[in-house]
Amino acid sequence: MNSSEEPEKVAVIPKKPIIHINRIKDKNTLLERGLSRYLGTTLTGDNFFSFKKTLTDLLPENISLSALEASLNAFVLRKVDKKFLQYFCWLFAANYQNLINDKKVKEWQIQENYEWVVGKVVNINATRIRKKFLNKLTFLILSGSPASLETHHTWSNNMAHYLASYRDESGVGFGFGRSRYNSKGEQRGKCIFSDINQFFGLRCLLLLDPTKVGEYPVISEISNSSSTMAFNREIIKQRDREYNDCIKIDKQRHNPECFCCVYGRDLCPLATHSRTFVRVVCSSCDKFAFSDPADLEYKGLCKTCADKERFK
Repeated sequence: MNSSEEPEKVAVIPKKPIIHINRIKDKNTLLERGLSRYLGTTLTGDNFFSFKKTLTDLLPENISLSALEASLNAFVLRKVDKKFLQYFCWLFAANYQNLINDKKVKEWQIQENYEWVVGKVVNINATRIRKKFLNKLTFLILSGSPASLETHHTWSNNMAHYLASYRDESGVGFGFGRSRYNSKGEQRGKCIFSDINQFFGLRCLLLLDPTKVGEYPVISEISNSSSTMAFNREIIKQRDREYNDCIKIDKQRHNPECFCCVYGRDLCPLATHSRTFVRVVCSSCDKFAFSDPADLEYKGLCKTCADKERFK
């Protein structure tokens, strides 16, 4: 190497951090309430300075005002609609520590360093990639530089089963129970994983890779912490029929496992998909069947036909 050349930088993978999602949520709620008065306005002139003053009052006293000023300059002339306000507040709630450390809070454009963030599974769809049938999971990022953005990861069924059962040296994993069979070959374990949709709503740690550039953050590793496992375990336990009856459906009529249920998160907090399925006359098979209203790509198709289209 020429002595005048800069030494090549080696990317450093950080240790898994302790991330307090409830603190981020509380700060986000505080910011949204305080800044909601600016809905429908544009961040310019006196309105911009008023917005900055309100935000300053809502953030900790020990933030760097120069770092806040530099952060907000990137948002000049932006219209404050509901979508922008939700994005802005979650971004600053997740990253206000930067301001305390005299660093800017920036909109995510490219992953600059390896970074551990908390992700929550908000959608799961079957897909086919190079003749392989896989599951595409959408994660909402809850912390870090790309907070409030979504990213994706594809898992085979084998990978899903592996991640569901994996525990690290500290016994930390997603939180599913372990299989235990008695002498008669009967399954005695509880909170057992059996379907990919059981991951819906669960949290995990995502390691974001700066060496792979994309329109959204790229995941290189999936892990868990004691806090994500505790969060997941509570959901998994509430969904398990060994512990609880269904809170939405009369057990005497029909009490399906959550991953087979038509109710969505809009009507049931334990649901394994976002929107409640609706009955439609499928535009493909012409049958009266359930359709997922959240599946905008295949709107009007029943779930069976939508999956067939995805597999083409």
